[in-house]
Amino acid sequence: MTLMSNASPWLLTGAVLAPGLLILSGWGLVVRRRRRFKRLFQILWDRKLRPHCPLCRHPLSDWQVREGLKFERQGDQMERIPIRFGAFFCATCAKPVRLIDEDGFEMTYEQALERLREPAVHS
Repeated sequence: MTLMSNASPWLLTGAVLAPGLLILSGWGLVVRRRRRFKRLFQILWDRKLRPHCPLCRHPLSDWQVREGLKFERQGDQMERIPIRFGAFFCATCAKPVRLIDEDGFEMTYEQALERLREPAVHS
């Protein structure tokens, strides 16, 4: 009987602290996962400068030149104009992901890597 009376404060303390520790450890995982990526050129980059999808956070495929269509109005008709653009492909989202700079212009993968590797300019 004395063994049970000695153990009950420890059991009570463990029952109170366990949920709090689980919540804190879960929050730490969320914070670490968010800090794992850096958002630049409208996609996510990990520490090794590998591109990831901005929607699902899965790794993107290799950079390729892709083909698509651009629609322009010519008088009262819509005309389809074929275009070529460079983009990654997200297999999970099933869509191409382009690199866009701060001014809204498309850029190549090489240009993005060059700018990512530049040391930060401190003023």
